[in-house]
Amino acid sequence: MWFLSWPTFALVHGLNPLFTNYQYYPDGVNLMWNTSVLLAGLVLSPITWLGGPVLSYNVLATASLALSAWSAFMLLRRFVSSQLAAGAGALLYGFSPYMTAHSLAHPNLTAAFIPPLVLLLLDDIVRVQGRVLAVALFSDTWIRPTTSSIGVNSGDPQQFMWFLSWPTFALVHGLNPLFTNYQYYPDGVNLMWNTSVLLAGLVLSPITWLGGPVLSYNVLATASLALSAWSAFMLLRRFVSSQLAAGAGALLYGFSPYMTAHSLAHPNLTAAFIPPLVLLLLDDIVRVQGRRPAVAGVLLGLAGAAQLLIGEELLVTTAIVVVLLVCLAIALRPDQVRPRIKRTLVGLGCAAVVFVVLAAGPILFQLFGPRRVQGVVHPLNVYVSDALSFVVPTRLILLAPDSVVAVSDKFAGGVVLVEVNSYVGVPLILLLVFIAVRYWRRLV
Repeated sequence: MWFLSWPTFALVHGLNPLFTNYQYYPDGVNLMWNTSVLLAGLVLSPITWLGGPVLSYNVLATASLALSAWSAFMLLRRFVSSQLAAGAGALLYGFSPYMTAHSLAHPNLTAAFIPPLVLLLLDDIVRVQGRVLAVALFSDTWIRPTTSSIGVNSGDPQQFMWFLSWPTFALVHGLNPLFTNYQYYPDGVNLMWNTSVLLAGLVLSPITWLGGPVLSYNVLATASLALSAWSAFMLLRRFVSSQLAAGAGALLYGFSPYMTAHSLAHPNLTAAFIPPLVLLLLDDIVRVQGRRPAVAGVLLGLAGAAQLLIGEELLVTTAIVVVLLVCLAIALRPDQVRPRIKRTLVGLGCAAVVFVVLAAGPILFQLFGPRRVQGVVHPLNVYVSDALSFVVPTRLILLAPDSVVAVSDKFAGGVVLVEVNSYVGVPLILLLVFIAVRYWRRLV
């Protein structure tokens, strides 16, 4: 418990987290020769601040077994077709006699979720999937990741760097993470009305402390594309038997013109890995038999609350897509909807309860707290999609000829490349039309 409290205490007070003389004073202790779980202490620092080191220890001891089993399951599912066999292997790994014995006192030995993930990442590197592509896309920045940032120097990346630093600073100093008067002093800013990526700031706080906000921003900008492609792949694999087809769809989702444009300045819009997971969980609730709808509902509520604290725009967009899909399901397959109503209501009810518990506070603060936004923030005809922008590429498209770029530069916001991001392309539109016509009578 002491070890879990030390890293954050040391960094806040300008001390070396690898050494302490708060034990064995005055000689001190080299913590690298101890089971000091430094990274766990940093990651769990919000829980330590809010609930104390006993709660953090209990979370670490419990989560270590669960995460170890989960990571083993993810690894085994990559190579084993049977979910039952993968689940059995995962339980054997995560809850073996070795793990249950050490769970009584040694979380440094039961936090064994990284070895399976390392093997997964090695397999990904061999397959050259989206995570490698995301790093390659921003390779120039990753040569100097603490001093140069991804994207354009428009002011938005710098604002996000500040946002990433704020939540932990606020909690350490007993301030409200949803409000600050460190900007626009003395009136301050209601951060729920801003793209403040609060949850990302908390998750990346160890990186911010160790490497600075520039590094954290680069990690967020890069990981957003990679994670979005990964979650899209997981969703598509549920419905597509071909790994190649699922991979192509995942790359289209994670590295589309929309994503590459916004990746230059708007990580709140490119951290789009939760929407596919939401659709996966909804599928678990509505369609997949043998899954507990209540469990999927709880996870769905957690996903919604997480998305709220990363980017509200994507949360609203996801909700609109879900409503449209539900309407289509009711219209096209009413006979299959009726038997699933009870199951669906259980799952969605659990999701609603979890979401309200976690999200009610931030939403109420946004709507009724200080410095809430009223009226029109931006002119109505600035951040819009020109009718031609869906088929006319911008400078960000590698093969766009100068004559075409001259047209896209005149779109609303065209001089700021990150604001023109609705390009779909004639080939993809024709493909969608062909699929719609060819498979018009096929419901699935």
